[in-house]
Amino acid sequence: MRIRTGDGWRYALEVGLLITANAARIESGLLTAWVFHAIGNSFLLLLPEIYRGAAAAFSLDDRSELDALTTFHGVMRDIVLDNPYYVEYVAPVVIAYILAHPKWNIYKSEWANEQLGGFGLDSIPHAMTAYTLSIMVFDTLAALKYHVPSSARWARQVKWAESHSELIASAVLALATTLYESGEYAIHQSEMKAVHNNPDKIAMEWSVEDTIQDIISNAVGGLASFARHRLKRRRKTRYAVPAGI
Repeated sequence: MRIRTGDGWRYALEVGLLITANAARIESGLLTAWVFHAIGNSFLLLLPEIYRGAAAAFSLDDRSELDALTTFHGVMRDIVLDNPYYVEYVAPVVIAYILAHPKWNIYKSEWANEQLGGFGLDSIPHAMTAYTLSIMVFDTLAALKYHVPSSARWARQVKWAESHSELIASAVLALATTLYESGEYAIHQSEMKAVHNNPDKIAMEWSVEDTIQDIISNAVGGLASFARHRLKRRRKTRYAVPAGI
């Protein structure tokens, strides 16, 4: 089996992820500093292999029924299995963690004092993650609309969701931001308690100001993806072949 360029990048990021997780484990000795990142990001990076194994185990490629499972499988093939650009969806969130390596932690070191337009350097991976997450939502909705049978009971809902993809992407981004920021706060509190409130012994910092900057950065990334999405739709409409030609 030949390894595509996208696969090579995924494997390289997986190596970097594991190196970072191990360094964080050694540096802090706290599970929260590495275990969630290692497991969650590895799942994202290796999802093509994981899903390919599951699809083979359940013979999903041999299914002929037009039902919810075949629709789901078609979407997964388009977005994950047969998509040479899948790595672009997940790379920013993995790189964001790799940049927390103890030797070059941009979130807590001299790098943390560097500013770009009043924002810390961590705003860049935040914005890029929000951007690619939104792009993945747009692509997933488009694939879902393509694969869902017109006779399916949920076809109308899928069509509505795809036509309102920016609303759906906004909701997904808002939910992801809420979960991430609340999780970051909970981990920060847990780690501070474990090290007897000594901030020098943990790899991350949390503050209201930082949270606000994260939210703004995510919003900027989301808006950038909306602009790209609208431009892509406009070009598609402009060059569409008129009916009857």
